[in-house]
Amino acid sequence: MKQYKVLCDFYDSQDEDRVYRKGDLYPHEDKETDENRIKELGSENNSTGIKLIDLPIELESDAEIKAEQAEKKKQQEADKKAAAEAKKAEGKKD
Repeated sequence: MKQYKVLCDFYDSQDEDRVYRKGDLYPHEDKETDENRIKELGSENNSTGIKLIDLPIELESDAEIKAEQAEKKKQQEADKKAAAEAKKAEGKKD
């Protein structure tokens, strides 16, 4: 089974609360795990809310990619709003 580099310390609730430390390989040699669990730990869609293992690009879930796209869009909208407010405030000064 392929193993993945652990990015930060965590307890694996699906492996008797086994502790994985930053730099360890996941899963350990005696543990079988499924692709969904790998994707969960390799994204922010887990109980910690942070990416716990490093995934190759092809395993990143569509949900993670969509979340990143939504965040970029939200930031772009906030930037546009801030620019419009700044322009409006600038017009009042003249």
